Amino acid sequence: MNRLKSVLMSKGALFFTIAMVIVQMGLYDNFWNVADQNWFDDFQVSSESLVLGRLAASEREGTSFKAGLLGRYFIEEGNLWLNQYDFYQNKEVVLEKETFRTYKSQIGGQGFIFSLLSSVSPFSNEINLKIFKFCSALLFAFILTLFLLWVYKKYGLFSAVITLFLFLISHWLTVFGRNLYWVVGVLYVPFIVMLFILSRESTKKRIDLTLKKLAIIAFVLVLIKCLFSGFELITTSLIMFVMPFVYYAVLNKWKWKTFSLRLLSVTLGSLVAVFLYFFVLTYQLSLIRGSFAKGFEHIVYSFLKRTSGNSGDFSEAYQQSLESTVPMVLEKYWNGIAIDLNTYISTDWASLIRIDFGELILIFIIFSLLSQLPKKISPSIWAKSKANSALIIVMWLSSAAALSWLVIFKGHSYIHTHTNFIVWYMPFCLFGFATIGSITSSVFTDVFDFYKKTNRKNKIIGKIALGALIVGVVFAQKESIEQYKTLKEVRNKKNLLASEAGFDVYLFKNKLWYFKDKANAAQMNTRFFLHIVPDRTEDLPEKRQKYDFDNLDFNYEDTSLELPWWYGNSNFLAAVIELPDYKKKTVRTGQYANRQIIWETSFQPY
Repeated sequence: MNRLKSVLMSKGALFFTIAMVIVQMGLYDNFWNVADQNWFDDFQVSSESLVLGRLAASEREGTSFKAGLLGRYFIEEGNLWLNQYDFYQNKEVVLEKETFRTYKSQIGGQGFIFSLLSSVSPFSNEINLKIFKFCSALLFAFILTLFLLWVYKKYGLFSAVITLFLFLISHWLTVFGRNLYWVVGVLYVPFIVMLFILSRESTKKRIDLTLKKLAIIAFVLVLIKCLFSGFELITTSLIMFVMPFVYYAVLNKWKWKTFSLRLLSVTLGSLVAVFLYFFVLTYQLSLIRGSFAKGFEHIVYSFLKRTSGNSGDFSEAYQQSLESTVPMVLEKYWNGIAIDLNTYISTDWASLIRIDFGELILIFIIFSLLSQLPKKISPSIWAKSKANSALIIVMWLSSAAALSWLVIFKGHSYIHTHTNFIVWYMPFCLFGFATIGSITSSVFTDVFDFYKKTNRKNKIIGKIALGALIVGVVFAQKESIEQYKTLKEVRNKKNLLASEAGFDVYLFKNKLWYFKDKANAAQMNTRFFLHIVPDRTEDLPEKRQKYDFDNLDFNYEDTSLELPWWYGNSNFLAAVIELPDYKKKTVRTGQYANRQIIWETSFQPY
């Protein structure tokens, strides 16, 4: 028995090592080419530049400069974000203290840690930057591989391999992996640590989990999360943290009292950590803003700006997001792309290998239903019914982690469609992928056994049914075909108004049509601005007349054209927005991010 146990442990170690190397290769260098390379290279450069600005400031002024907060040096020349990378890697650049502006929404723990490491590193800052990115990716790879190891132990090797494959083709996991602002692995630390603590307890390896110990563990883990990423995705992180309790409560049939007390214990420990972090951040801000009260006011202001504050109390840049509704926000995150294999598979049937989150959720529903197959139909699924039930229950309950941020912080989510899709993986999609892995491994076993016993006649019937299914899919694309015909009519030279940065803007039937043949994911996720100056100011809506122009800013996913699945160009951007009926003097449009214009053009439509 001991020898067999030793062999199993060695197999687990071998799987862990191989899986971690595979995951790390994708997270650090996009080795598997899952994400568009430009998107991967440029992902969250804006936010990461806050860390680079902090590193540059720490080298010149010390780690306590500006209370250790993240920030950027503002100079007139060059690109604001890319300048911070240059300032850190080039120590000879002289920078004035007064040009450093702080980012006041978190204490900047990641900046402090990287600054300390940079100060003792024997390498150049250029190499340091690569090391920091490698370590950030390595931490996330370690976390994800630990989860894979858990799947391997609970549901078998084939289940874990399928889960690994689904991790690898998830571009949102890939682009977040090495970012120095997010250090995204830290968001998962409380979850993965508690998952393994309860796993060991479940296998009777004695851990004296008193309520006091649970509270202390929760306090330490949540505080670590807050120190590195502050209140970023805080509701999602806290709900994700308690999901292992749900899983093992269902699997091991805990008494309600046991579950409630344990949940209460970790909740109290977590809240103490959050309040301590709140106090530290307020104190930091008081050093910058002059008083504790002003520091508190800034945090409240930031909270209302990201949630459901009164739009009239904020600048125009935030009014649309604050006036948005929860259904509007949820629609964005239902339609966002979860998996897109078109980045490295060339096919005429592009949409067949592209899955949005709404479709992914429907797939989870299908696999949840498959888990209920009786023993007579699927002996393999029935044999794992207890473990599968716990997995499926925790999967669906964990969707509350994602929804909590999208609903409570709807203002933030409405704008940040270039980042907030990660909440689906905290840990809803992780458990969902494990569910697919578990059910698929069982179904493959049963189908293979059944196929060996099936006669030739039934095989022919099965092929006919598959053909009928394909025909049905084609007919379902009727509306997309009509849009494709309209697109060909629009793209006529006589309708072309402007071309800029690879974007073509057409006017057709009082609608603006935006096209770009080779758009990357970053361009599709970046917000468009559309400002219209009318011939007569009184034609504008009353609330816009004081500005003398109409603001019709939009997101691509809200205006995109759905093309047939055989169109084949996954990188083709096609969006349409209807214009007001009044006569227009000039139209100015383009894209912007973090208050910086990426490209713009203007024209007179008539």
